[in-house]
Amino acid sequence: MEAYNRIKVEIKRWDSPFHHEKVKPSTRPEETTVLAFNASPRKAGNTDLLIDEALKGAKSVGAKNEKYYLHDLKIGYCIGCRICKEKILPTTCTVKGDMASLYEKIRQAKCIIIGFPIYTSRESAQLAVFFDRWDCFVGPDMKNTLNPGKRAMVIGTWGVPKIDTYDQHIERVIVILKVHGIQTVEAISASGFEGLLHGLDENKRGIVLRNPEGLKQVFKAGKCLVTGIPEI
Repeated sequence: MEAYNRIKVEIKRWDSPFHHEKVKPSTRPEETTVLAFNASPRKAGNTDLLIDEALKGAKSVGAKNEKYYLHDLKIGYCIGCRICKEKILPTTCTVKGDMASLYEKIRQAKCIIIGFPIYTSRESAQLAVFFDRWDCFVGPDMKNTLNPGKRAMVIGTWGVPKIDTYDQHIERVIVILKVHGIQTVEAISASGFEGLLHGLDENKRGIVLRNPEGLKQVFKAGKCLVTGIPEI
């Protein structure tokens, strides 16, 4: 446990051009809903705690919050039927399940948070399946059907005690969101969650709590996601 407690927990708030200029959101904070998706199967783990801190920041400026644990939802695989490329479907996708209700929420949301852990040198399986099911947002003639002006925050966590080890996976999620017309204005990565208890403390809560200064930056990032006003 002594060795485990010596592992450095790092949190990095990515530098962004949006930190140096005002980006005017399309709605006022009190009219904004932040839709958060946690792709980790561990509640109260590091990914979950970072998402919660960002949501606290968003709530502090008046935004409403909704959070979903992808692991708890019935989200089937994309079956490659390609019907969504032939016509606009009233259900968005032919595959039934919990995604049906999420499609409309994603359409209506102005701000989205995507949080995920890396276990096997890539994004979690829950996130991979979730994003596969976004393919139907690109309809006939390969046109994006989501309304423009959505803003996002991406949060990635991993065990390796090096903060930049998996930056490329954060970037890949940013690219996927960009394909759907969503601009990522904040990105957070956190590392140092390997060892005896696999990133948890004796109470099975994420050890990211050991880095209060980093959590303050995540809180500020949550505010900026909603307001568009940089706060460093």
